[in-house]
Amino acid sequence: MSNNEDAFKWQEKIKQDYPKLLKRIAYFEHDSGWEKLLRNLFDGIVGYEKIVKSDYVPAYFVQIKQKFGTLRAYFEGGDDEVVKMVDEAERISGETCEVCGKLETSKIRSHRGWFYTSCDEHAKGNANDDN
Repeated sequence: MSNNEDAFKWQEKIKQDYPKLLKRIAYFEHDSGWEKLLRNLFDGIVGYEKIVKSDYVPAYFVQIKQKFGTLRAYFEGGDDEVVKMVDEAERISGETCEVCGKLETSKIRSHRGWFYTSCDEHAKGNANDDN
């Protein structure tokens, strides 16, 4: 995380805003640049769940993290439509800076064996960037 205090603030706020979806999430295992991406995902799921059939099992997330440079969101419940929304958010994360949320120059990078997604400004070790 870029700043522990800032990380705590955005994480607590997003958990307050989506209590049913995030009831099993203690913390997010990525930086705050993906907050908007997550909020768009959660808004989509909440909206979908308002119009879905009565036999639908509501979705809730059990882990949200960065792995191999992209978002990984593990959840229970939901249906194929929720799977599509999560898959799309995970895809977009590979083009979104994990630190600041910038899209224009963001890509998956490698530094000292670790993959992450960043814009040019937040790239680690620019001269040694594997990509």
